[in-house]
Amino acid sequence: MELKVLGSVSPYPKGDKNGVSNLIIDSDYKILLDCGPGSTRLLNMETDLNNLIVIISHLHKDHYADLLALGYASYVYHNLGYLKEKIKVY
Repeated sequence: MELKVLGSVSPYPKGDKNGVSNLIIDSDYKILLDCGPGSTRLLNMETDLNNLIVIISHLHKDHYADLLALGYASYVYHNLGYLKEKIKVY
């Protein structure tokens, strides 16, 4: 199991730091805990979107702002054949 910190600042990205987001990678799945602003730019879309579960801890924008970008990316990568299943968001 691996933990990749994608962002750790709040309430907005500052300099080269992104909003709150962590990616937990296991052999069978990936869990994205929160999706703060700027955090999706550190994802490897071709591989990280497969078997991805997104958990938003609460509905403050600094914890879910990149969900729209993630949605567009999943649409594009699904059409390119890289993404087989829908991303689950909780």
